[in-house]
Amino acid sequence: MSLSSAKIKSLRKERGWSQEHLSQVSGLSCRTVQRIEKEGSASPESLMALASAFSMSPSELQTEYKANIGNGAISFSGMIGLTLLFSAIIFYLYISGDPFGIIDVPAFLYISIIPFSISTLTNGLLRTCKVYQLLVWLVYEKKAMQGAHTHLPILRKLIIYSYASGATGVLFSLFGMLSRAYEVHYPTGFSVALLIFIYAIIQSEFLFRPLYHKLNRQLLNT
Repeated sequence: MSLSSAKIKSLRKERGWSQEHLSQVSGLSCRTVQRIEKEGSASPESLMALASAFSMSPSELQTEYKANIGNGAISFSGMIGLTLLFSAIIFYLYISGDPFGIIDVPAFLYISIIPFSISTLTNGLLRTCKVYQLLVWLVYEKKAMQGAHTHLPILRKLIIYSYASGATGVLFSLFGMLSRAYEVHYPTGFSVALLIFIYAIIQSEFLFRPLYHKLNRQLLNT
């Protein structure tokens, strides 16, 4: 079966894997991995093994990315989706009796800045800023954008960085509570700690992941 050898190489390198490591993760021999990357063909069993190793579907490994995507139009479905999403959140907060209880500026800044900072360290400031600018793609598609596939690895990492930031934020909050045990009102302290992780989930699952799936779908023309 044919597959994109360039995509296999790109996926392997963005994870920092050698061919030997990919062979260990996928259960294939190193010679098989080398042959697949060179010839762009594999047996159905090998294709399934690679798809499992990269946590992707076999069809994604078989399809080349489109050279450019975007129609230069406003995405009304994206606008409706975001409006419904955040309206549901606001409505839930309203009926909970404390609509402003979820607003915590320091926690919001922490979850916003830390993933951006880590991405800047690992991917560079320019590439990171380009990915953040792509968030507008959820509601407006730039016409004939080229090289969109190069942003997918950074988006995947930003999802991980957001969760990591949320986890460390919770740990910092808990540590602060324990170090000031006699001064802290524990229900409030635990609420603040939990709120940090909620922000991380919102950023990852309501912004970065939808953008990743939308770009990937258009790049694969599915």
